[in-house]
Amino acid sequence: MWLDRSLEVLRSNGYKITRPRRKILDILDQVEKPMSPYGIKKLLQDDGGYLDHVTIYRILDLLSTLNLVHRVLSVGGFKKCTLHN
Repeated sequence: MWLDRSLEVLRSNGYKITRPRRKILDILDQVEKPMSPYGIKKLLQDDGGYLDHVTIYRILDLLSTLNLVHRVLSVGGFKKCTLHN
């Protein structure tokens, strides 16, 4: 449900669902704990994928701007936001 709503928010704000954005959203949808950009990069690599850390930071920044994730300063990671309809 979070993933579908996140994709809808991206589209409704004029953003394309690119493969890198989708990969990041898929990872965040599957985890319950905050993930650092480097943790996300590691999960991608473990799954045979790759995104450089700059791309990951840019995507997380966009998702944060759209209130789809929020930064958890105490652990240096990002966590998906609860979306209210």
